Amino acid sequence: MYRDLVESRIRELDGTAGFALTRIEIAGPAPRGVLDTALRSAGGRLPAGAAEFYGELNGFTLQWTYTPPGDADGIGGIGDEGSINLLPVERSRTRSTSTTSANRSPGSRSRSPTTSPRR
Repeated sequence: MYRDLVESRIRELDGTAGFALTRIEIAGPAPRGVLDTALRSAGGRLPAGAAEFYGELNGFTLQWTYTPPGDADGIGGIGDEGSINLLPVERSRTRSTSTTSANRSPGSRSRSPTTSPRR
């Protein structure tokens, strides 16, 4: 389910005018022992869906650039770039509220992680 959702979103972005995906890395499932260690480190309780997510893919990285259609040379100066880096469970801090980092260029607008991209 989670791997399918990530791969579907990547295909959607790849087909969106102006988006250029510059790095895509999707890890395989986390080993059961790693998930057990994370569960113990978290005091016996992981956030809802975390074990299922990491059981399907142990993190992913996605980087992109965006240039609005019609501004291929970038002269308009309204392009953007960004990334999502969801760490493998063994590298994440179990006590933090998020293991996702989003990097945006200065002056770019931030979107909620649940917001669908413009079509």
